[in-house]
Amino acid sequence: MSQPKFYVFHQNNTGGSYDITDDLACEVIIEATSGDDANRRAKKVGIYFDGCEAGIDCDCCGDRWYETDDNEGTDTPRIYGESVLDYEPLYGKGNKAYCVIHYMDGRRVRLTK
Repeated sequence: MSQPKFYVFHQNNTGGSYDITDDLACEVIIEATSGDDANRRAKKVGIYFDGCEAGIDCDCCGDRWYETDDNEGTDTPRIYGESVLDYEPLYGKGNKAYCVIHYMDGRRVRLTK
């Protein structure tokens, strides 16, 4: 079994809004053993990869979420190369989480600033 990595899913603001729930934020990070494992785990928390095709997302804006691959995993939770704790979000400030981290052991951590 591979050493787990962290895979970030950046939410596209399709249709002019973000989908924010207990499990989802503008940035969702999934701990997983591979890119494929991260994609499977992401689907379990409400991420989907066929929004335009399914008619959920805006064709002109594109899909809300995109799949990851093995090359995108990092040893620690990071957003655009920065530690999640140092990242300065544009959206999700105040009471709303800007990032949700889903760990393999089932923990879910919501980060706010």
